[in-house]
Amino acid sequence: MRLIGQVITFYHEFKDKRRSQGSGNCVATFGSWSLCGGKLVRDAVIGIFDQPNSPVGITAVAKEYLRDLCRRVRKRAARKLHRYKLGNRSAREWVIDQYRVARDD
Repeated sequence: MRLIGQVITFYHEFKDKRRSQGSGNCVATFGSWSLCGGKLVRDAVIGIFDQPNSPVGITAVAKEYLRDLCRRVRKRAARKLHRYKLGNRSAREWVIDQYRVARDD
């Protein structure tokens, strides 16, 4: 899927800066970068608890967080690592509805 003129990017989230132990969750960022509190941030669907396959919420995530604690992955790998849920719908379906993204698969 893709936003018109923008991209949804997936990241594998890790528990430490060495990226030696995965958290069992992924982050999906979308929209454009913006400045908030002196940091570059981007809208994201992210796990809200520190446990594998955590329930997710919508928030903004800092570029430094992605650089320090995440590694970019393909959509297929993200699906295997973490099944996003937002209520009884997948977060992917929620993003498609809310942001009117096009499906590319």
